[in-house]
Amino acid sequence: SQSRDIDLEPTIYTKTDRHKIFAHWLIQQYGHDFLSRGSGVLDVAGGCGEISRTLHSFGIPSTLVDPNPRCYEHSKKPKRDWKPDS
Repeated sequence: SQSRDIDLEPTIYTKTDRHKIFAHWLIQQYGHDFLSRGSGVLDVAGGCGEISRTLHSFGIPSTLVDPNPRCYEHSKKPKRDWKPDS
């Protein structure tokens, strides 16, 4: 059995931080170069796009696919931390 470094400090995350935590985990697990290959990450059922925006902020291309229009009106509002490609 291999030993792994485990952070034993208790950390409390809010629900609004989940997309950041998952994006950081993806980058740690797979690496920036791997996630950026080809067309980047396909974010299926990605809701309002929080994970895709977070990956984009790290320079990782991401395509969001979600057929549910629940966030359509919300997505028209500009996000402070996200700028669309020109």
